[in-house]
This record gives sequence, structure tokens and C-alpha cells, in this order.
Amino acid sequence: MNNKYSIAIFNNLKHKTYAINVSKSSLLIFLITFIAFIIYSINIIYLFHNETADAKSQKLHLLEPKLHTFISHLIENQIVNDTILKEFNLLEHHAEYTNLAPVAMPVIGFVSRGIETKKSHKGIDIACTFNAEIHATQKGLIVFSDELKILGKTIIIAHPNQFFSLYAHLNKSIVSAQTYVDKNQIIGFAGESGDSDGPHLHFEIWKNHNIIDPRNLIEEYRIKDVSIR
Repeated sequence: MNNKYSIAIFNNLKHKTYAINVSKSSLLIFLITFIAFIIYSINIIYLFHNETADAKSQKLHLLEPKLHTFISHLIENQIVNDTILKEFNLLEHHAEYTNLAPVAMPVIGFVSRGIETKKSHKGIDIACTFNAEIHATQKGLIVFSDELKILGKTIIIAHPNQFFSLYAHLNKSIVSAQTYVDKNQIIGFAGESGDSDGPHLHFEIWKNHNIIDPRNLIEEYRIKDVSIR
């Protein structure tokens, strides 16, 4: 014979007590059903999370051929068009660029060489210490993280609003292609890989494949500029 359990419910407003008699077997069935419901709910949440991750992975997979095509275009065409140099002044454009443009300093240092289109030098050189931390100048997607013949260990990041930034001559990269990074996140360390005569960061910014002088976006480099324009 099953033991009986009483479940009491108190109503303080009406000063009444309600009692329900439950057998031991009924109580056990209720507990098992409740635990099963909790396990089922956890599985649903887990599956939803995996579906979200799979959806992101699928989008990256579909994007991969385009990324490879874009990278090939950058390498074959020496990153940008030699005949185009776009002077971009942040103060003359809409405020939306403040939060989306690559405007953070990638490394602490001073500009030792500027853009020289006739010599295929599409960015600025920032003199810094060996193994200095290199930071992402804005949030974005890593589209390239590998070694090039002239630029050495190189990282390219795609940012919102068709901005791209390039970091070259690194000693070490700590990010992989097709991963997202946040603004100011460490992505590597400065060095002298590739065709380099000393530790520094070669840094480029483009928008829609047009060169943008980083000194027009990053005030610190405009101030700490000892190059000959």
C-alpha cells in the first residue's frame, strides 16, 4: 500500500488552508515528469544555439570563394590602383564614419614614411619597437592572415562601410582568416618580416579599393609625422 503525502496551500488573504493528498507513486511520477521537462528544455536551447552557430558557419562558407577572389585581386594588382589616391578627411564627412571607420591607432609610434604612389608604397610606415602590440583599428572580419613576399606577415581586415585595413611586416600574427575581431583587439606583433630594413608597421587603409591616407583619419599619426610628404 502506497504512503500518502499531503500538500498544503495557505491563502493568507482568506485565512484558509487547502490540502491535497498525493500518493507516493503519484509524487514520484510528477518529479520524473518535471525533471524530464527540464532536460527537454535544455536540449531545445542547445539545439537552437547550434543552429545559430551553423547558420553563421554556412554564411562564411558561402562567402569564402568571394574572399579568395578578393585576396587574389589584391595581390595581383598590388593591393590598390596605382593611379588613384583619395584624400579623405573625416571632419568633412558624416558623423556615421566616426563609429565605423578605422580610426584607432594600430600601434604606438611615429610615421617615418608616407604614401608614395610612384614607388608603389600605398600606406604609411610607423616606426615602433620590435614585438610591439598591433591592434585592430576597427571591428571587422579577417579576410587575410598569411605571408606575402614583399610585405611579409600580413593581416587584412574588412570593416563596415567598405573600409579595409592592412597590417604588414609583422613578426607574428595571432588571428586567422574568417574570424571576427573587435576594435583595439590585439591581432599580432610588430616585426621586420618581408622586405623591411627594421622593425615597423606598414599600415594601409582603403575604401572601395581607393587609398585613404591614415593620417587623415588618425590624428595621432598626423601629429607624430616625421616623414617627407
